[in-house]
Amino acid sequence: MSALLALSVSGFANEQKQPGGADATSIHGASQTTTVPTVAAFFDEASLVTEPRIVNCTLSGGTQTKCLSLTVKLEPATFEIGPWCPRNLEDGSDVSGIWLENGRVYDADGAFIQNLSSFYHDDNWRMYDPETGRINVTDTEVSCRAAARPDVAAFSDRIINCIISKKR
Repeated sequence: MSALLALSVSGFANEQKQPGGADATSIHGASQTTTVPTVAAFFDEASLVTEPRIVNCTLSGGTQTKCLSLTVKLEPATFEIGPWCPRNLEDGSDVSGIWLENGRVYDADGAFIQNLSSFYHDDNWRMYDPETGRINVTDTEVSCRAAARPDVAAFSDRIINCIISKKR
């Protein structure tokens, strides 16, 4: 399975000879010339299904132009999902995800998890073991399935760290 990504490019496309006689498609803008291989270098080569190419396209406003067409795999080769949550109160934002509340984004690091009771003005918020600093994390397939059910009390006061993946 793959996805098509088309980027609109200001300017026009032109075929030209590169040093050594190789053909390359260029994108000419007002202030610079960029070759398609240069733009393609911003993408993981293992994630590309086909070579990037310039195609005719129509923008949403009806403008006819040239677009850079990239066909990429749905799952990039080098993409690693997460991290979602810290495992210990000492963990920083480098191994943590984010917490969203009222349109604001917070680093969900160990210190944030430790202070959830203050954040929510509720002394019952405690998602960690106060003796060890270990954060209660649900991260196995079995525990994720159980945590998805509201009638399983054993999985309250936990951070749910479930990664959904398709069957291969």
